[in-house]
Amino acid sequence: MLRFIILCAMALFASACERDYDDRELFSQVRVVMELPNGEECESAVAMESSFITEYNTHERYAFGGFKGNVAGLTLRKGIYTMLLDVTLYFPDGTIRLARNADHTQPATAIKVLDDEQEIRLKMSYIR
Repeated sequence: MLRFIILCAMALFASACERDYDDRELFSQVRVVMELPNGEECESAVAMESSFITEYNTHERYAFGGFKGNVAGLTLRKGIYTMLLDVTLYFPDGTIRLARNADHTQPATAIKVLDDEQEIRLKMSYIR
């Protein structure tokens, strides 16, 4: 009986050992860069309500943050994401245009976010 208790205690202690994962992050800092037609640069952009970033396994939805020029910063859990980006673009000359990227809306074209820092470049198309 004593041997059984010692064996159980050893198994418990062996399974409770802490592993050092300090060098690995759960989240990724993601930069979303919009590539506009003809290499244009906008002053700012606002994502529309139809835009989404969805984690493939959990179906958790994230919102696009604010854009400064053609770039937005996000913090996402590492994983695989589908996304659709519809934006209203504001140009320095006062022009307002709508643009969209729907290249990553299906699982076959999903984006893998696996690094601690990652840049996602989206080729935008003007709507209307």
